[in-house]
Amino acid sequence: MANLIGQHLGQYEIVGLLGEGGMAAVYRAHQESMKRDVAIKVIKTGLVDMTEFVGRFEREAQMSAALSHAHILKVFDYGQSGDLVYLVMELLTGGSLATLIQRNEMPLKQVSRVLDQVASALDYAHQKGVIHRDLKPENVLLDEAGNVFLSDFGLARLMTAPSGLTQSGYVVGTPNYMSPEQWQSRPLDARVDVYALGVMLFEMLGRKLPFDGDGVLSIMYMHLHEAPPSILALRPDLPPAVQDVINRALEKDPARRFQSAGQLAAAFRAALAGKKLPAVPVSTQPGPTRSPAATVLLPAQTQHTTRRWIGLGVLLMALAAVLLVILLASGVFDPGPPIPTAARIAFQVTTPAPTLNLETAVAMTLTQHTVLTANAVASFTKTPTLTATATELAPPTPTNTRPPTLTPFPTATSLPVATIPLVIQPTKPGGFVTLPPITRNGSGTPSKQAMRVLTTHTADVRDVALSPNSQLAVTASADKTARLFYVQSGKLLRTFVGHSGAVNAVAFSPDSKYVVTGGDDDTAILWSIDSDNPVRRFVGHTDAVTVVTFSPDGQSVITASADDTIRYWEVSTGKNARTLTARGVGASALAISPDGRKLAFGGSDRNVYLWDVGSPPKSIRYLGGHTNAITSLTFSPDSRFLASGGKDNTARLWDVSSGSQIRSFIGHTGEVTALAFYPGGQVLFSSSKDGTMRAWDVRTGAVLHIFSGHSGPVLTIACASSSQFLLTGGGDNTARLWLI
Repeated sequence: MANLIGQHLGQYEIVGLLGEGGMAAVYRAHQESMKRDVAIKVIKTGLVDMTEFVGRFEREAQMSAALSHAHILKVFDYGQSGDLVYLVMELLTGGSLATLIQRNEMPLKQVSRVLDQVASALDYAHQKGVIHRDLKPENVLLDEAGNVFLSDFGLARLMTAPSGLTQSGYVVGTPNYMSPEQWQSRPLDARVDVYALGVMLFEMLGRKLPFDGDGVLSIMYMHLHEAPPSILALRPDLPPAVQDVINRALEKDPARRFQSAGQLAAAFRAALAGKKLPAVPVSTQPGPTRSPAATVLLPAQTQHTTRRWIGLGVLLMALAAVLLVILLASGVFDPGPPIPTAARIAFQVTTPAPTLNLETAVAMTLTQHTVLTANAVASFTKTPTLTATATELAPPTPTNTRPPTLTPFPTATSLPVATIPLVIQPTKPGGFVTLPPITRNGSGTPSKQAMRVLTTHTADVRDVALSPNSQLAVTASADKTARLFYVQSGKLLRTFVGHSGAVNAVAFSPDSKYVVTGGDDDTAILWSIDSDNPVRRFVGHTDAVTVVTFSPDGQSVITASADDTIRYWEVSTGKNARTLTARGVGASALAISPDGRKLAFGGSDRNVYLWDVGSPPKSIRYLGGHTNAITSLTFSPDSRFLASGGKDNTARLWDVSSGSQIRSFIGHTGEVTALAFYPGGQVLFSSSKDGTMRAWDVRTGAVLHIFSGHSGPVLTIACASSSQFLLTGGGDNTARLWLI
């Protein structure tokens, strides 16, 4: 491949070579329109001459770009320039796992952390029906904080010819990491990635491969016939159960392996804790329904008899097929229009699909997959058109008291929201409420206008809060004041004057009797709603207080500061009861879960940190996925999910228990400044410096409403527990109350 440095591929200027492999070269490039550097993987010129390659490349690129997970490398764009095709990806500067393995012996905690992050990404991809097929340390990249990101999804499959045969000089996978079923050309499923992850685990621990030889045939023989070597011989300090974990991960028979990457990671953690790997009979192993058959050795006579019966069966099936063709041609037997399976339609609707009348052809239920009933058109050539009523998009009435589970809905995500006249959202388990019909702006996007504008501040409104009883609103401003209002009338009740600098943050106590403010003067102040005078000052921070909140029990005030600390203060005494170090990130976002058990904070290093706030508090994990600083955090009402917003213009939804990213909310053109959940947890509100506030369907990621009215950036947002009101504050010195 010719040197591309100094040239342009589309809007990307190539500025340097990052690396080169057998089928591609990776360059550093600058995208002027977004003012950012990116990585561009350029496929070698000789490969694009393959039949159908470009079309298949586009499909694989679209598939890679659709994967949105905290530990999967983001694909921003793809394109073709002359005889070159390329992928545009997030630029990471921490090297690869391969380099990390060769550099030093990895601590066990680091090995476990890498394994957890890779496993989380693989499980997410597998749930989406995507198999990596070429998992290896070179395809695991690191950022500066040590988070890992999987790359090159789909590229191994891209190198496979349409006929299913590999191109000369290329294999589907890298020999040292290929599972036995890959060598045998057997049907593949997610367990090929589990096998490769087992190889990587051995390599991270022992700094060498479990199967390595002088050539491809030697390596193939080892993968097919030899047991894994002893990791304990290389690392006698490891618990014996680690060998059991590796043995199961590298089972020749996929049915005897771990059935998911998450199972492998969990077993390794348990082994490090000294727990023995339980024996699981093959018959009880969970796994994909389509499993490759295990190899069975039969006596010679039995093999001969079996071949005879198989041959007879094939002959009978061929005769039946011929008879069916004759009947169809003669018109004697008419099967009617085909009824595709749910899995087929769910996939096809996200790509070129038929025009379907969803009122008569499709029944949609809010489970992980869309269930289809009745007949559907068989040709997939037209753009999907939604003609269903809004009722068909509503979740069914729950039969129990548990809130609906948040799971991906691949089909619903692709439906154009502009065709939905009403939005149905649950307000509590077992009940639903119909929101008023939405108006539309000139582009057809749902929009709303504010019902009341509060104009008493003389500088930007940096934070707002609504009292738990929904009767009061409080605003914090750069004009050094906080102001208390009645929600219903908009009447100013009180002005809190006490900070010597801008007031950055404000919050109500759980009983609605107190307000706490935080400011640029490095202090937080407690106020009673019945007085203009401060009740108590919390002094101890050495830089601006950026976030304030109350603990759910109302006994503590929690503050975050640009001095890289988070402090707990006793409300009754003002004593600094606990201080957490924010890891040098200058915590600009903070949230505590409604159940009081988890604390989340984030800042300039792009990561979200989760802590267990027990005694003593301890770090649980950090969530990496944003590409710029974290600006806002909020927990769902049931404490199961966490939403984060950032300067990368996106909001993201995380599963608190696993740390996995569920989905991204993309649409703002400026940084996301604040987030708030609708009380039922099914809608997420976001404010942005693009001057708008958006309501997102948590289940699908679709935009439900766009609230516009501020003449400048929207800096903050709050949602009333009664679910009737939203309050926003902006750079236009106003706060606005919205009826929802």
